Amino acid sequence: MPAFPVRLKHIMGYSTPLPAFLKQSPSPNLDSPKAKFTEIRELEQDRIFAAAHDETSPWSTRTATAEANESLNRYCDIKCFDGNRIKLSRRDNDYINASYIDSGRRRFIAAQGPLEETISGFWQMVWEQCRHVGLVCMLTKTHEGGRDKCAQYWPTRVDEKMEFAEYRVMAFQQRRDSKAEATVTMIKLSRGEKAKKVYHILFDRWADYAAPDDGSLIALIELVNKVTDEELENSRPIIHCSAGVGRSGTFIAMNTLLDRFSAITSEEDGDPIFDTVNELRSQRLQMVQSLDQYEALYTVLRNLWKERRG
Repeated sequence: MPAFPVRLKHIMGYSTPLPAFLKQSPSPNLDSPKAKFTEIRELEQDRIFAAAHDETSPWSTRTATAEANESLNRYCDIKCFDGNRIKLSRRDNDYINASYIDSGRRRFIAAQGPLEETISGFWQMVWEQCRHVGLVCMLTKTHEGGRDKCAQYWPTRVDEKMEFAEYRVMAFQQRRDSKAEATVTMIKLSRGEKAKKVYHILFDRWADYAAPDDGSLIALIELVNKVTDEELENSRPIIHCSAGVGRSGTFIAMNTLLDRFSAITSEEDGDPIFDTVNELRSQRLQMVQSLDQYEALYTVLRNLWKERRG
């Protein structure tokens, strides 16, 4: 029998029940998002404690906290795990505050917003981590509330050129994606006689620590995934905000959950949101940084369930 059309379902009073994890009350009980977010933070602290007593632990942050690298971290409490940090091809110092992230079927790099002194390292990472085409998704403004959030590392006008060490960066095309509310700048990244194409996607309508707008976030994810699937040739898209954990973590978590959405049923007895965020925090500290961002994941999935299955 064919599925009921959505309109007919509502007329007949039929709808697909929400899975248990999306029915959770906001009240502070053991199953509430607030309680689960607290548990995720506690599990993260357990990993940090274990790594402090074992330098061979994948969660060790020994390299990030080395004296030579302290000034390369935008925030002192956001450090890369040694087990999955990006390593630049440099003889003197291979450190950059960026991490490989594997989540579901998709793979990413989560990075902090470049500092003035790390811009050349950032472009080196882009160069080394992409084959022919790269993608950088920026989820922050350069300044918010009078505070520096990210250095101006990319050209904002067509034909504008910038140079950082051996890397030359030139914008050759730009457009506004109205659905995703994002600015897409096409960049030619050159080193010597070789060049690569980089998509720079700027989404600057998302305040630090805050929850995103449902519609524009989903549209942004669809845009990033389309470029990734069609052009990146197994290279990882680079996602960054200021610290590379709050908005970046929420973006990656939502991307993963949207991928898993079709497999979620009303009988789901686990909590894919809890599992996804806990998994992300085992790869980079404080991914999905605030309770508001964590709760937003439930809100987006709940709204999507009602829209598509309600």
